[in-house]
Amino acid sequence: TLIETLTLSSSSVTSSTLPTSYKNLYIEMIDYTISTGTFIYVRPNNDTGSNYTVWSTRYQSSGSNFGPSGNGSADKIPLIDNNDIGVENNQNYNITLATIYRYNNTDSYKLTSVLAHYMNNAGVRGSTNLLGTWRSNAAITSLTFFPGAGTFAGTIKIFGVN
Repeated sequence: TLIETLTLSSSSVTSSTLPTSYKNLYIEMIDYTISTGTFIYVRPNNDTGSNYTVWSTRYQSSGSNFGPSGNGSADKIPLIDNNDIGVENNQNYNITLATIYRYNNTDSYKLTSVLAHYMNNAGVRGSTNLLGTWRSNAAITSLTFFPGAGTFAGTIKIFGVN
């Protein structure tokens, strides 16, 4: 069920209308751009502490493999991790699909899985497989999305899934 559609048009956007009636959240970003930099992040409940663990594997169309990599003390979860190619000003093929499992549960950490595909202005394509954990037992009541630098454009759709 579609919960909310957010417009990416600044340096951050927050969803604070998350109902507690679903088991998981499904996040869809399609045809988005980043003005500067190469990352888009999410923070549950705007927690800026080092309470995240992130593992990722990146690939690019040349066949290069840039992973796996990990960070046990991150302060956010990447929804796109394309540090090697960039997606500035190109929205034709950018898609990110993420699931946050058991987001309203208060007895476990929150696991996020992410699949992303993107292309830069030179036509180099890349993909990311990523797992992130927010190490908190708090229910997620808001999600803040932001680029690593600059601004972003596009839309995010948040769905509730049982």
